[in-house]
Amino acid sequence: MQKSPLSQNTVSITKKIQKSPKYKLIYPKTIQRIVEFNFKKFKDPQKVEQETRKILHQIWGSYFKSKLRYKKILERFKAGIKEKGEKEAVLDLLKIHSSTAERIPVLGEFYSDIFNITGRPQKILDIGAGFNPLTLPWMNLDQAAVYLGSDINQGQINFLKNILTELNLKPKIKLKTKDIFVDDFPKADLAFLLKFLPVVSHQSKADYLKIFQKLKVKNIVTSYPNQSLCGKEKGMINFYKNQIIQFCAKEKFQFKKIPFKTETVYILTKP
Repeated sequence: MQKSPLSQNTVSITKKIQKSPKYKLIYPKTIQRIVEFNFKKFKDPQKVEQETRKILHQIWGSYFKSKLRYKKILERFKAGIKEKGEKEAVLDLLKIHSSTAERIPVLGEFYSDIFNITGRPQKILDIGAGFNPLTLPWMNLDQAAVYLGSDINQGQINFLKNILTELNLKPKIKLKTKDIFVDDFPKADLAFLLKFLPVVSHQSKADYLKIFQKLKVKNIVTSYPNQSLCGKEKGMINFYKNQIIQFCAKEKFQFKKIPFKTETVYILTKP
């Protein structure tokens, strides 16, 4: 059966974007999903491609100030371990990604404050993880714990795997490319979706908070930055706070709030 023009356009634009150097390692399901999303808003294929590239930049490219040269970074990291020790070398890496760079000042208390509420998890999902897997040394997880991290860039995932093999970490760690909108996730004690709302709000016209419901976890730890990437508050604190409170009231989720200097964390507990 011949594909419809829309399907042909979707495949064509997806493949074209995949061939570009900037997005060649982005998860194909994510690119296709965003192309399809934009076709619901725009009829012009050129406009769809333009908007898809814009969203991909917002949800991935904007978090890095320069092109990532993974091989050189890995070499510097190995040298840094010998010179400074593991944690100091990791802190240098966290500065590369704007989101985890903002978390550095509060890493000392970040996970201990969260786990004081949720209990120490034995299985964690970290969805849209970015460079957050590198903060595992601060989580102090049990040796039997399992950490499953996911993001949409295969190059980044491969790089993180190489970095984590250099560290003396106890828990079992698995990293994969996955997309919360199209993939299923296993049962776990806790899911991290840190600084998640600003990212997904670019990608869906529907009630994207409903993806919280699909996760087979007791506790969802989500957060929003206290400032935008350009350093302006722009009313986002009240905007995301109200979204979370309204969602919890509607779905009868319990929640607790932990304000940190750079981001505000909400722990959502399913009924």
